Amino acid sequence: MCFEASSMAMEKYSSFSKSSKQFLLSAPVESSTTSSDKCCNGKAAKCELVDYDSLPEFLKDNEYILSYYRSEWPLKQTILSIFSIHNETLNIWTHLIGFFIFLMLAGYAASVFPAVSNGDSQLQLSAAGNSSNIFYMHRANQTTKAPTASSSSQIIGSEVLPRWPFYLYLAGAMFCLLMSSACHLLSCHCSRTSYIMLRLDFAGISGLIVSSFYPLVYYTFTCNPFFRDLYLASITFFGLATIVVSLMPVFDSPQFRPVRAVLFACMAASGMVPIAHKMMAFGHRPEAMLTTGYEALMGMFYGVGVVVYAARVPESVTEKNKMCFEASSMAMEKYSSFSKSSKQFLLSAPVESSTTSSDKCCNGKAAKCELVDYDSLPEFLKDNEYILSYYRSEWPLKQTILSIFSIHNETLNIWTHLIGFFIFLMLAGYAASVFPAVSNGDSRLQLSAAGNSSNIFYIHRANQTTEAPTASSTSQIIGSEVLPRWPFYLYLTGAMFCLLMSSACHLLSCHCSRTSYIMLRLDFAGISGLIVSSFYPLVYYTFTCNPFFRDLYLASITLFGLATIVVSLMPVFDSPQFRPVRAVLFACMAASGMVPIAHKMMAFGQRPEAMLTTGYEALMGMFYGVGVVVYAARVPERWLPGKFDLAGHSHQLFHVLVVAGAYTHYLASLVYLGWRETEGC
Repeated sequence: MCFEASSMAMEKYSSFSKSSKQFLLSAPVESSTTSSDKCCNGKAAKCELVDYDSLPEFLKDNEYILSYYRSEWPLKQTILSIFSIHNETLNIWTHLIGFFIFLMLAGYAASVFPAVSNGDSQLQLSAAGNSSNIFYMHRANQTTKAPTASSSSQIIGSEVLPRWPFYLYLAGAMFCLLMSSACHLLSCHCSRTSYIMLRLDFAGISGLIVSSFYPLVYYTFTCNPFFRDLYLASITFFGLATIVVSLMPVFDSPQFRPVRAVLFACMAASGMVPIAHKMMAFGHRPEAMLTTGYEALMGMFYGVGVVVYAARVPESVTEKNKMCFEASSMAMEKYSSFSKSSKQFLLSAPVESSTTSSDKCCNGKAAKCELVDYDSLPEFLKDNEYILSYYRSEWPLKQTILSIFSIHNETLNIWTHLIGFFIFLMLAGYAASVFPAVSNGDSRLQLSAAGNSSNIFYIHRANQTTEAPTASSTSQIIGSEVLPRWPFYLYLTGAMFCLLMSSACHLLSCHCSRTSYIMLRLDFAGISGLIVSSFYPLVYYTFTCNPFFRDLYLASITLFGLATIVVSLMPVFDSPQFRPVRAVLFACMAASGMVPIAHKMMAFGQRPEAMLTTGYEALMGMFYGVGVVVYAARVPERWLPGKFDLAGHSHQLFHVLVVAGAYTHYLASLVYLGWRETEGC
């Protein structure tokens, strides 16, 4: 019973090894060759697109993709199919276009960051790397501050920084993208070709992972050769070992599965340790936080990709590819499944004498409080068929409340968000003490230091302020108007309300169907409230000097948020004919939050605060996005039903990611508050 999340990328390939290993290792092919062998030997085949059931075993990978397959085409036609339409066309071109994009980026970087030693070029590099213009590479003409004469002489006299780690990463990325594109193009030719290309594809993936850490390690620890060489040697060793193990057929057997898992874990750890070391050593520097944000964003992209690939969504979510799939309303679908069976309890007449067991529970009659399995649940409690046991079913209210201290399959769902509620309550009190709404000089100076871009993380490093404001800036700060705090605390209130309603919903919904229906609605209102309130600090503090856009964006997000909450609370909107209304409202709510971020980047994109907050917001979105994907795909429990009933199932992971996303936006809100408190209009 082993579940190896770390080796999911490799499992794609192991399923092919049994049927194709003989072509790499066996004796010459016998006379009774299969059609696959004939194809590999160059004999003609009819080049038609076929459905899944007509495929040979080595090409059967995804049973939810039903048609448009190429099957054992001759090599010439296989290569020429790059220009035709089939179910691998986009797989080929997405990575082939990516390859050429990275090729152009490599050429562009070579012209912007040349490996030369003359003063002008090095000065240009210094300006490009300056923290006040950290995005020079994409804003070549916006360098606002030239290096001083003293810094120029230091730069000219210093040694040129090696470029090979940077270009090695670009080479790894291009190799991965090219091998992936070639694999999707050629694997349909025959089983031997498929086996070889899949191995090269996996080697490219491993190469990309390994080379990704080279710039991080080399440039972060360039002044500490011991740790630099230690980390480079570790990631290289484990990366090469992983590639070799994947290429050798003997390691495909089940007994070597722990070896593959350990190698993947070691490769991941050898990349994560330098990041942790970087944060401990340089966490006070904006560059360290910014690069860590990018690395987290990279990891989230890869993580979402692996989860989507492994769970095979959206194709596995639809039934025979005929039902409509609404990605924009995934979060709401949890609730609509309960409405049909529970709507009568909110709107109907008094309960009749022939009450069900659910009604008896709601009317206070005793029930036996035992944990039951999924098949014993009433319909309104059946939500996840992969969680098989440890359910509370229609318990009396007192026992339901007291179950907060017992073990069942909702225990961690309750406590993850209840602990999150208290964390945000403490953060609110802490922020109130650090960012008080006062006008005396000392407090305002503290706010200025907290919001200074060179010490942007002051609130978590209260004693590390290294530079006090000048006399002129002090007089400006003291003389200016106090910045309103209500958008910041409104966001904290929205986060706490969401977390508390979620915890209460998971605690009380097992009581009866009426309670379940009400609590699910309050839970959804909390989710919408969190989404809406998240944009208040962004909009208010970014456009505080432009009241028109500030009020326009605030009104839009508030209107769509309230409309979404109202629609979700009204039973009439649960019917299928109103599904487009719900989807449009979700899309409008998302758009009303995304437009201000795009506007911010266009107006203030050259400022480190704008880029830093946008990085936090992207990280927040990724946390929420991964949470929704994990929740909707029901991983990992769908792979091992019953093994994650108490701990580790998708809803618990979703809760943790929601808390992480909310905390990330809290950090962004602090940056907004410090930015505007320091500068004003």
